[in-house]
Amino acid sequence: MQNPSASRASGKQSPTFAAAWPETASRWRLIRPGSTASTIYLSIFALLVIVTAASWLIYDARRNLVLEAERTAGTAAFFLADHATRLFEASDLALLEATNAVEAMDWDRVAGDEELWERLRALSERFPYIDHIWLNDSSGQLRMSTVDLPTPPSSAGDRDFFRAHQEPGSGLFVGELIIGRVTGEPTFLLSRRLSAEDGTFRGVVSLTIDLTYFSTFYGSLDLRLDPVISLVRALDGSILTRVPLGEPQPLPTLPIQADAGSGSSGPSYYLTDWHTPVHAFHKAERLPLHVSVAVPNGNITREWASRIWAYWVVAGVAGMALWPLSVMAVRQAQADRIAKETLEQRVEERTRQLTAANAQLETLFQEVHHRVKNNLQVITSLLRLQAARSGDAETRSSLQKSVDRVHAMSLVHHLLYSSKELTDVDFAKYLGELAANLQSAYGTESHVRLEIDVGSSWFPLNRAIPLCLIVNEMMSNAFKHAFPHGRAGTLRIRLREDDGAFELRIEDDGVGLPDGFDPAGGKGLGMQIIRSLAAQLEGTVTFGPSESGGSAFRLTF
Repeated sequence: MQNPSASRASGKQSPTFAAAWPETASRWRLIRPGSTASTIYLSIFALLVIVTAASWLIYDARRNLVLEAERTAGTAAFFLADHATRLFEASDLALLEATNAVEAMDWDRVAGDEELWERLRALSERFPYIDHIWLNDSSGQLRMSTVDLPTPPSSAGDRDFFRAHQEPGSGLFVGELIIGRVTGEPTFLLSRRLSAEDGTFRGVVSLTIDLTYFSTFYGSLDLRLDPVISLVRALDGSILTRVPLGEPQPLPTLPIQADAGSGSSGPSYYLTDWHTPVHAFHKAERLPLHVSVAVPNGNITREWASRIWAYWVVAGVAGMALWPLSVMAVRQAQADRIAKETLEQRVEERTRQLTAANAQLETLFQEVHHRVKNNLQVITSLLRLQAARSGDAETRSSLQKSVDRVHAMSLVHHLLYSSKELTDVDFAKYLGELAANLQSAYGTESHVRLEIDVGSSWFPLNRAIPLCLIVNEMMSNAFKHAFPHGRAGTLRIRLREDDGAFELRIEDDGVGLPDGFDPAGGKGLGMQIIRSLAAQLEGTVTFGPSESGGSAFRLTF
């Protein structure tokens, strides 16, 4: 091998380097700047960049639409479930009012009572989503309906809601979607059991829901990607109403477990799954009902297709000129950011609207309880005026007892109106206020001591009112008869709960029960009221002497 130092000294190049140089120089000339090859390579590189960027934008557009659909479905399901809860709680109050209206009437009188028909018709017209109110006897025969008077003949003996209420202890029932036999219109029913004084099945009071209310309300929400909103019965997963209806149905079956609270599902792959909808559901509180919100995959695809054509146009133009592509890409990125900000603003605005609607429903409930309380106070004032004008001591005493009973009911609605809980009553707080009122009325603050131990007990309105009236009767009797002539003593009230069964005990150490007292055969108005209210609670009542020699009252329900 030749010495490199010698080669440099002689001014000659190495044979190996000299042999390689012509080939290297030839290749460099092919790709030097401005050459055809370099232009081709740069064009290919630019095209790859453009295709990659366009592909990513297309994928990202679909991914963002799926994420947007998930947010829309989840938020709408949550707020619409809360809306359904408030709506059906108001409907349940209408059922309870109708129940009270027919409680003391036999069915033959109900069938022809024009005053009752007018009262029920006014009740149904008070709520825009209630279509009609129905009263069926224990055989299923329709005895009264707000459709017309006299009531058209019809039977509900084969309906699922009627069969469900034949079982004792049935509560608010949401019926299946039906075609009304009287109206001929699709609807579903909310119903409650009617029980006789002895607890036997007396019939059913129900109301039908106007499905056009949901189509109008849900259609007015103007949600993104046009989701399909459904009311689903938790009992069997059947659909009560769906907006929009779609022809044929725009969605596959979306099963929801009966005991599920909330959930969601969606496409497994954003680009390859073209059929699975984005679905979210939420259970209405204390109701066997789910609100389902689903965005059909076709809606996502149509919105996606309307967006990506611009990307293809941009890619074609950018393939001819790299600079315009860069400019348009920057602008597109800005447009995407603005679109996302706009979307977030719309979601926030819709959230505020749904929150305002929820607050409006809560205000409506408070107004209902406030008006009921005011009406009961008016009745109390009228009874007091009548008592003051009566010259008969027995009449004044009866009127004063009526005042106490009306005040006991008024206090329930006062607590509901003044608290954030609009359907359940704090029993401990109620007893404190009722006891203070009765002690003041009977003047026993100085010599009768109260011991109240009921823990943290809450009862719904339809259970709280009979329970509170029973307590009012027993406390009034104790203050009036157990401690005569200023006798000192103690009145104890205790409530215990074991696996859903309650025991209420009211005991005193006063003078005890009178000789010959027979609680089972007592015909006094107070005893009749207590037995009737205990039957409403499906409970049993016992009286007897207390361990301290006074009297003891026990109610299990």
